Amino acid sequence: MSIVQELKRRNVFRVAVAYVVAAWVITEVISLVLEIYESPDSVIRVIVALLALGLPFAMVFAWAFEVTPEGLKRESEVDRSRSITPQTAKRLDLLTIGMVVVAVGLFSVDRFLPDQFRDAPVAVVDDALTDRVRWATQQLLEIDRLRDLGDNGSAFALATEVEPLLSEDTSGEDLWAGFSWSSDIKSDPSGAEVFRQPMDAAEDEWESLGTTPLKTVRFAEGEGYRLRFELEGHRRVELLQTAIRQFDDLGAPRVKPIRLDPVDVLPEEMVRIPGFTYDLVDYADFFMDRFEVTNREYERFVAVAGYETQAHWIQNFVRDGKAVPWEEAVSEFVDRTGRPGP
Repeated sequence: MSIVQELKRRNVFRVAVAYVVAAWVITEVISLVLEIYESPDSVIRVIVALLALGLPFAMVFAWAFEVTPEGLKRESEVDRSRSITPQTAKRLDLLTIGMVVVAVGLFSVDRFLPDQFRDAPVAVVDDALTDRVRWATQQLLEIDRLRDLGDNGSAFALATEVEPLLSEDTSGEDLWAGFSWSSDIKSDPSGAEVFRQPMDAAEDEWESLGTTPLKTVRFAEGEGYRLRFELEGHRRVELLQTAIRQFDDLGAPRVKPIRLDPVDVLPEEMVRIPGFTYDLVDYADFFMDRFEVTNREYERFVAVAGYETQAHWIQNFVRDGKAVPWEEAVSEFVDRTGRPGP
């Protein structure tokens, strides 16, 4: 491996860039503070010189030491097969980006703010901007750590909180990669309000997602959710997130609208189960009782000759490929003793 490749592997170049950007941020902050107290220009020149002297030490440190899950170790003591330098590189990139944003903000305040606003208000603006960006940058590193640990639920919750504070470039698919999936949500008819609830949440803790159709709703990978659909004049529907995460014959995700029935269409004790695709076979929606049939209900059905009521038999009887009349088929419903059954 060449010396340049080894420098890249040990993140020496990234550390150098991060150090220069950090020095820039420090210089901008100190420059604003010294300007408020009208300090001589020689002070800032001395500080810049000291920061410049620290760059070689930072690079030597990056060459000799490596960050590991157990802490800081000499590079020679780290097993190459267990090295986490790629993860460290990604974190350095995020840290550098965050510091660049801070530096640009400080530079803009210092260069473009009118002179009459350069006193106390400047400090307030800088503090708010710095704290906000610093916090968001720290959370990006934490999200990356949780993703590496496989803690998808915690990473998802933190990303949801951080995303509104980030730019569009930072809050793209890379932020959510590895611990989330997304899907559109539709209903038939549309206009239904959709609520979401983690499986381990309290019964009354529901999050409103909006009104259908919804675009790119995100879920934590491997976590279970309940979804609730409500539309005036229609039966409320509750189901699992697996009802909307379906795939076509080629394995590509597809969105199937959730059917909402008017309140007077289905019997009160029945619900619609959405259809699905399994082993390249499409299964249509079907209906199911909300609760299991009790022995008393079954006894009542038999007592009123439920099995002998032709209206309950929707499909035709077929034997050896030929249709069998209903009367003939029912007459053969006998047990081993020859007694008519169910």
